[in-house]
Amino acid sequence: MKGTGACRAAGPRLFVLSMDIPAARPGMYTVDTEVDPSMSIPTYEDARLLLELYRIRYSPEFQEAHRWFMTDFEAGSWEEVRRTCPPASREAGYLGQVMAYYSALGTMVFHNLLSEDILFDVIEDLMPVWQRVQPWIYEAREAEGPHLYENVELLVERQQRWKRLYRSKLEALG
Repeated sequence: MKGTGACRAAGPRLFVLSMDIPAARPGMYTVDTEVDPSMSIPTYEDARLLLELYRIRYSPEFQEAHRWFMTDFEAGSWEEVRRTCPPASREAGYLGQVMAYYSALGTMVFHNLLSEDILFDVIEDLMPVWQRVQPWIYEAREAEGPHLYENVELLVERQQRWKRLYRSKLEALG
């Protein structure tokens, strides 16, 4: 049944089981836009994990890679990515580091290992990241495999859904 989602307790955390998951690829799953993202109940474990993610996100190495990705990296095709980021180059390392970070976030959110409420409440808007990937990702998937960076795409989709459904804290208080 669409939108019902079975629930089960798993220790101190509530998991919502449903096939109403935003699609990483168009048509992959159905999306129930009536589901309230507040269904995920953040835990102390989520908070600890978020602090570790902050440690990685704000490390000097990641900051350098992310700055390069957001300011210097501009590729309109997969061929340009391959030319700009040849194997074993500094640029390939930067691209890999940035994409691995956001892929890991997407994987954790998808598998309910990190509350999307707590993550999306604090993380920056992911659309600028996706806009740097989108021009070449489908071509790259044809060359490298259909699942390349799908967790990044899923993370962006989930954040966009969360933003549509989110009720501001100030609004909730008033």
